[in-house]
Amino acid sequence: MRMLVRPAKREGTSRTIFDRPLIDGDVKPGTGGPVITIEAEGIYSDDSKYRYQIEITLGELEALIESSGPALGAGRPVSTGPNRQGHQDGGAG
Repeated sequence: MRMLVRPAKREGTSRTIFDRPLIDGDVKPGTGGPVITIEAEGIYSDDSKYRYQIEITLGELEALIESSGPALGAGRPVSTGPNRQGHQDGGAG
């Protein structure tokens, strides 16, 4: 996951504050859906770290998947993996 930040009230350049794949400890279940918690830099300082927490409802997660188009298999049946006979179930696999 990559996060960029830039000033909101004036023109400014973007700065990448987080750039690595999410790991198991970054994502936990929340009351309304998954919660992503990461530690990243701020926009102006390399010395400080901030803890960012993103709470995503299941509806928002669904919207993210739908907006990704074919990249995440939106609009197609989800593969459930091999069945007992070793054949792939679902349409995405």
